Amino acid sequence: MVNLKKLELKSYYDSFIRTLNNKKGFGKVFEILIRVISLLLFPIVYLILFLIKPFKEIRLGFLYNRRIGHLALNTDLFIRSKKIGSVSSDPWYLFFAYEPANRQLLKMIKRELNVIDSEWLTKLFAPIGLFRTSFWQPLPFLSNEYKEFNYPSRSLHFTKQEDLFGKGELAKMGVKDGDWYVCIFARDEKYSNTISANTDNSSTDHRNGDIDTYIPAVKYIVDRGGYVIRMGHLVSKEFGYKHEKVVDYAVCCRTDFMDVYLAKNCRFHLGTASGGSDLVHVFDTPFVGVNWEIGRGPIKNNEIFIPKTIKYKASGLEVAFKTQIEKIGKIPIEFGLCPEEILNDLGMEIIDNTSGQILELVKEMFSRMDGSWVVSNAYLHKRQEYQDILNYYHHWFAEAHQNSTIGKDFLMKLDLG
Repeated sequence: MVNLKKLELKSYYDSFIRTLNNKKGFGKVFEILIRVISLLLFPIVYLILFLIKPFKEIRLGFLYNRRIGHLALNTDLFIRSKKIGSVSSDPWYLFFAYEPANRQLLKMIKRELNVIDSEWLTKLFAPIGLFRTSFWQPLPFLSNEYKEFNYPSRSLHFTKQEDLFGKGELAKMGVKDGDWYVCIFARDEKYSNTISANTDNSSTDHRNGDIDTYIPAVKYIVDRGGYVIRMGHLVSKEFGYKHEKVVDYAVCCRTDFMDVYLAKNCRFHLGTASGGSDLVHVFDTPFVGVNWEIGRGPIKNNEIFIPKTIKYKASGLEVAFKTQIEKIGKIPIEFGLCPEEILNDLGMEIIDNTSGQILELVKEMFSRMDGSWVVSNAYLHKRQEYQDILNYYHHWFAEAHQNSTIGKDFLMKLDLG
């Protein structure tokens, strides 16, 4: 049945208006026409699916194709969920997409799922999702799907031909077969403001970071013999450190294919919470997260992170972690999308991680990977205190943090309150 209580007409309308504003000439006519036709055909499509259901249930879904992070994580979560049985394998699933954020990623997804890459067919069948019918297959992602992301092995793979091509492209950057490299990424406002020029993107600015704060960590990686490849698409500035083993790939030579290939094959990825980092989770690549949102954490066992710091604006003193979570837990919205104005009303501000904090986290990742990492009782005790605060003040934060590993140096200096 159609669930009229869950109609998302406003979001559908807003999406339509944004799309219409970006169209010109016949494009506007097509957009209006296809939306009208889709609504007229909806009862027929629904009836056909209903009549077929006794013989074979068909579920239709729509990939989050416009942002690479959602295209990667939401889709991969569905694939992994099917593997472990949390999503039924009985129905026949068909997905729609068009103008994907990354063409190579969609190509690899199509090896695992039935996907139709067509703008007009996507919009023609859109009411199946709009009206939240029983034939719609949603693709949620809540950032707490630890079971799905840590137990089944990855699903997306390169062919032998693609792997050879990727090695050739790496060689052009100076990274030869047998060399190793680390990818780095810092979210900034350039990408969102370019692809969503008609949208106010300021509510996610608190996830941004300054790529140049990575310079000490990059020097450390190079001193250990590695290459460093700066990732990104439409970045605000060039990377401030020049070295023969540092490739500013985001500026010089970015391609859809290499975005995916580099994420899969790097030793680890150093980055912020953004689509530019999300590809590594799909490929089970070790991840070092910096400038993370308060109350969140990465979702895999081979990932470590440190959050941003929150300080009182008046005194400049750090807000104790217990106070942060207590205050934030009372805000009636998800803090992952919380604009800085809300913290301003609390007399607080977000401070980015320092170069020193980032360097220490990178050193920790190397220690964990080479087997020299030693876990102290003091660290384990304080980590438990940290988790207890989350458990007490906010259930969602506690659930989202249950397997996250916060960096030792940062945690030991953190005022828990």
